Amino acid sequence: KITKISFGTPAEFMGPYYSEADLNDQPVSKESMAILEKLIAEAEGSLACEIKEDGYRCQAHVDGKELKLFTRGSGEFETCCFPEVVEALQFLNLKKTIFDGELRGAASKYGGFKAIQARARYKGRISEKALKEYLSTKPEEFPLRLVVFDLLMSKGKSRMEDANHSRRALLEEVMDETE
Repeated sequence: KITKISFGTPAEFMGPYYSEADLNDQPVSKESMAILEKLIAEAEGSLACEIKEDGYRCQAHVDGKELKLFTRGSGEFETCCFPEVVEALQFLNLKKTIFDGELRGAASKYGGFKAIQARARYKGRISEKALKEYLSTKPEEFPLRLVVFDLLMSKGKSRMEDANHSRRALLEEVMDETE
């Protein structure tokens, strides 16, 4: 559980905690049910679940036009590699807001993961020359989207003590303007 959060610094990510569930009307295994029951009990009945796709877990720190994207354990992304994500987040014109989500390729299955792998570049790990060369190779050929599933900070205020359903309501309010 995240307790302390600071704008502009990646927060320790929550989970993820995995439990297998067959989406083809098959019964959930006893082991998976035990994991789910434990998670629900720990969350005091307030739990959000998302389908895991092939992408990179990503925190987006947005303050007006200023934006940082962090990935789990790997550091900060070069935001210029994701112009469509940057544009969508800047459009929201938010003040000190932190989203938790997943950066995914727009293509389905392996094509989506291939897209994110083709586009991901990390701040401080790529030279200016290599970055310019990369940006000239048409990254738009590998479209991406940021799927946001939690709101960790809003208007500079940590939302980590808020219940899941309250954070979700705030998230839906913010995202009402765009997809």
